[in-house]
Amino acid sequence: LDNNAEQRKRCGGAVRLLATEKHMAHAAGLGMQSVWMHWAEHSNAFDLSWRNLMWRPGPRIISFVLNATINSLPTPDMLRLMGLSEVRKCSMCGAPQCTLFHILVNCTKALTDKRYTWRHDSVLATMLQILVPNLIRHNASELPSSKPSRIAFASATSKIPGSRTRRDKSLLSVANDWQLLIDFDCRRMLFPPIIVATNERPDVVLWSTSTKTVILGELTCPAEENFMKAHVRKVDRYATLCEQIRDAGWTPVLRTFEAGARGFVGHRFHKFFRDLGLSSREARTACKDISSVTARCSYGIWLKRKSSDWNASRELVVPNHFLQPAPTTTP
Repeated sequence: LDNNAEQRKRCGGAVRLLATEKHMAHAAGLGMQSVWMHWAEHSNAFDLSWRNLMWRPGPRIISFVLNATINSLPTPDMLRLMGLSEVRKCSMCGAPQCTLFHILVNCTKALTDKRYTWRHDSVLATMLQILVPNLIRHNASELPSSKPSRIAFASATSKIPGSRTRRDKSLLSVANDWQLLIDFDCRRMLFPPIIVATNERPDVVLWSTSTKTVILGELTCPAEENFMKAHVRKVDRYATLCEQIRDAGWTPVLRTFEAGARGFVGHRFHKFFRDLGLSSREARTACKDISSVTARCSYGIWLKRKSSDWNASRELVVPNHFLQPAPTTTP
């Protein structure tokens, strides 16, 4: 029976693999709908679990994400291609070809109106809600002992514990005097003068005076197909600042991370949260929150694609559970 069950399991796996390969080959042959294959290896999949579908972003956001993933939204360029319109230019900036890429990340009018800034700062606001409690918790804890851990021996018949243990080592584990600054467009920060005098403003700055360590985090919200280009651009941008920090006797750590305009979060986001001491589960939850916020903001930008009216001072978007009041305790 065991052999039959194992054989059925292997046959089922082989059939699923063949079906997946067939679907991938079909997708690769599609001109516009296969765009998602350019970022599939560099990002986390959008959360399409039943819990998320039923309770979180809502059907309109899900529809927007799914259609944006395969470039099937009714953009002027797509409508012209389908023969449903004669106009393919952008109604706001006048660009001759108004694609989904143009609407979500490349419209000069949307850039001037700070629509993309609103999405970018909404992601930063979500990160602020995630990082502050983690930082407070870490600074209040004792530093790990520097003594070497003792080797524990087990008998041949004893059960060996699994290897899935929580990773205690993080960039923050060397100190407990960390301070945090996040740069918002409406509240621009001053890079800590104690480190170096500069007019550069990375999106996230964490620093420890006791160890003279500074962590620079830079967020980008590009189109998913440009994840790697955004990473290289940001690394080059802050190379000089990192050199200045080293010359001042500090140790810089640069991290870049991307939240895609369609709602797909790059792998570097998860790694950044893990490097700051969040558990794997906490990091996954944080990435899902950021994915939802990015998709909601991009959907708002999509809805206003034909309107020049935009309130640049509108409230930032954060997950609903961050807006809930803290529970009151009875004395």
